[in-house]
Amino acid sequence: MVQIAASTFEGLFIQALKVEGPFVDKLRAVGFDPLRMETVYSVEVWRKTLQLASLEFHPKLSPSAAEFQLGVRMVEGYFGTLVGKVIHAAMPFLSADTLCMRLPRFFSSGIVGALKPPEVKKLGDRHYAVTLFGDQGVPWFTAGAVDAVLRQVKVKPTVQVAEVKAEHFTIDITWAV
Repeated sequence: MVQIAASTFEGLFIQALKVEGPFVDKLRAVGFDPLRMETVYSVEVWRKTLQLASLEFHPKLSPSAAEFQLGVRMVEGYFGTLVGKVIHAAMPFLSADTLCMRLPRFFSSGIVGALKPPEVKKLGDRHYAVTLFGDQGVPWFTAGAVDAVLRQVKVKPTVQVAEVKAEHFTIDITWAV
């Protein structure tokens, strides 16, 4: 069974969004208490909290655009967590190509449990496709997170969800320098 690590919740809700007030009660109602965090959460709780955050922090955006923005914000906040600080320290030493090839490692830092590893394919110069398997993912959130991580290596990425199916989704990644 795959679960979402507390560091991912901490990165988004504690570090990036700095949730407080009535919104905390909404999060508690779907299974996440920011004041008493558990070590892992179900994918269902993760999805429900993302839906709430989309409506609260990006109410004028489409659900997919809001999810993308939450992915961006989560990465920014994640770098403030203990695990994120370790990952962030390595970023200046990576090229965008190296980072794309290491995306499965970055994804695994936020997931607990057995899951088919993502497939990374180089499609051309500055062009990759990453396929994530299972129904655990949130495609546009993941695309936003990849976009934010690539910006850390000083490129201008274009990250889009290319395909969504029940058993997998694929993100298309290109960038300019």
